[in-house]
Amino acid sequence: MSGPTPAFWQERFEKQETRWDRGAPGPQLLAWLDSGALQACRIAVPGCGGGWEVAELARRGFDVIGLDYTPAAVERTRALLTSQGLSARVEQVDVLAWQPEAPLDAIYEQTCLCAIHPDLWTGYAAQLHRWLKPGGTLFALFMQMVRPGATQEGLVEGPP
Repeated sequence: MSGPTPAFWQERFEKQETRWDRGAPGPQLLAWLDSGALQACRIAVPGCGGGWEVAELARRGFDVIGLDYTPAAVERTRALLTSQGLSARVEQVDVLAWQPEAPLDAIYEQTCLCAIHPDLWTGYAAQLHRWLKPGGTLFALFMQMVRPGATQEGLVEGPP
């Protein structure tokens, strides 16, 4: 299977080639928070990357679990939390295998889906469903962009 691997993402973080990182929480997350659509609860952020969303959720009183399978991303998220005097669980895991110790109220999915190979998307969706308690909510933001390598050569190149 071609496509992004843990080593691929580790290298991106080590070389600071994280052009998808806004340096702040995503505007849609802030809109959901500010509107009250997303209220303090037990929530996971799969593929948490640099941790901006994890930090914002922690700041607003959520019981948040940041998940990433790249050691550098986990370290970056933990460093961000520490620098802001915030606390949250951050775990280095494979989201396709991880299970929460208790069902979650919500999941915030922004970039994890696009960071895994498309052949795994159906299994990932089933995982998210298993994580949620009955009546739980998936807050998802899907970003797509045309890439010549993807459209012309069938390459899987990761998030925008």
